Amino acid sequence: MKHEQAAVHAADGCSRASGRLGVAIIGAGVTNSITGIAAALSDSVPLLAIIGRPSPEEHLYAPDLDILSLCTPVTKYHLQVNEINDIPSAIQHAYEIALHGRPGPVTVEVPAHLFRQEAAGSYPMKKAALPKPKNIPRKSLELEKRPIDRCSRPVGRSLFLFLVVMRITSFSFHRRIIRAIGL
Repeated sequence: MKHEQAAVHAADGCSRASGRLGVAIIGAGVTNSITGIAAALSDSVPLLAIIGRPSPEEHLYAPDLDILSLCTPVTKYHLQVNEINDIPSAIQHAYEIALHGRPGPVTVEVPAHLFRQEAAGSYPMKKAALPKPKNIPRKSLELEKRPIDRCSRPVGRSLFLFLVVMRITSFSFHRRIIRAIGL
């Protein structure tokens, strides 16, 4: 992608659609990507943003920008890499943090000159995936479905899924919702 914000939103969308870790590689325009990273944090979407930090000798866009201070409030964790051989372990660590516990975005800051170097060897990585959803007992699903089945004009599966996801246990609350939306 040609724009950092679009790359982060695309990685966010891929993660949501596939259930895997979304990855975006961002150049010097890290400030453009902050909105997408913040959205991933607020929605608990696992995202890995690899940020290319301009080297001071390159005289590029804002080489003195404090990326750590910029990314820390909108990520679960921010890693800085300074050696090419540290990149694989940093990526693996970021992968684990992004998926562990509540999923969220992790940023890895790499100096741009390291992208032009060659690493000493390969580093195998695990396949990224979101944790499997909890099994909901069939009896609970049937209890959640009863008020919807009694409706004269049911909306369909979307309302059923909404109620199941919310795990509302009070049937009187179900009825109030159904009456409020005019079913």
